[in-house]
Amino acid sequence: MFYIPLFFILYNCSTILSGTKSFIFIDSKPNNAEVRISGLPIGNTPVRYRLEKSFDGVITIEKNGYQKKYFRIPKSFNMISVLNTIFVYAWVIDIATGTIKKFDQKVFGFNLEKKRDE
Repeated sequence: MFYIPLFFILYNCSTILSGTKSFIFIDSKPNNAEVRISGLPIGNTPVRYRLEKSFDGVITIEKNGYQKKYFRIPKSFNMISVLNTIFVYAWVIDIATGTIKKFDQKVFGFNLEKKRDE
C-alpha cells in the first residue's frame, strides 16, 4: 500500500501516460541512406528508432552521391502535463525527463538530391 503513493510522488502524469521515449520512422528516396542522430549511426533508411523525448539534436541523412539532409524533430507542449496541476515536483520531473514536450511528427520522408558536379 505504501508503494502506490510513492509511485505517484516519484512519477508524474506525462511520464506515466506518455513515457519518456517515442518511436520515429525515417525513410528516403533512394533507400539505404545512412541515418545519424547527433553524429551516431542508427541504421539505413527505412529505419524505425526509439528516441528520448528530451532529444534536441540534429538528425542527418546521407548517401554517397547525394546531398546530406539535416533536420530537427518539431515539438510542442504535451497537454498531459496539465494534469500535474499544483504539484510542483511533477512539473520539475516533466521538464527534467523531457516529457513536457511531445514530437509533433513521428514519420519523416525525404527525397535526396544528387550532388551537383563542381
